Amino acid sequence: LPNTLYGLSKLIQSNHCKHLANYFKVPCVSLKVFNVFGKLDNPKKVTSVVLKNIINNRVTKLSSCSQIRDFIYIDDLCKCFESIMLIKNKLFYEEFNICSSINITLKNFLLTICKLSNKNTKLLNFGKLKIRKGENQLNIGSNSKLKRKINFQFNLNKSIKNYISSD
Repeated sequence: LPNTLYGLSKLIQSNHCKHLANYFKVPCVSLKVFNVFGKLDNPKKVTSVVLKNIINNRVTKLSSCSQIRDFIYIDDLCKCFESIMLIKNKLFYEEFNICSSINITLKNFLLTICKLSNKNTKLLNFGKLKIRKGENQLNIGSNSKLKRKINFQFNLNKSIKNYISSD
């Protein structure tokens, strides 16, 4: 039950894919990806800006960063894609959320990046900017179906450490 236009667009796309799969008798998998972070990410994204700044010991002005997110590291995302392609006995049409199912505020996520980089958390200056108008405060998913099908385990701290060392 989407509560944003973005969520509604994902639902419409999934329904369209399911219809096409049934109409043309072509097996289909729909993957809903949540909040990816990692190497080669858009340099304007907050995670990229913060990592670059803390590596260079520069302060980042931020909003309260109270938004709750469900982050997944790009390497974990790729492993999930590969595992899904190799699933035997897939249904004719299946949907999977590709996420960690670890709900964390953006503030705690950025603080974790800072701490795991062995940097002073004062480099993150929270509350200096306003949250963007219309910013979604909650973007989380459940990967329970994914974990049942591919038995994949997520470790957010390990993923963040890999992210830090990839830069």
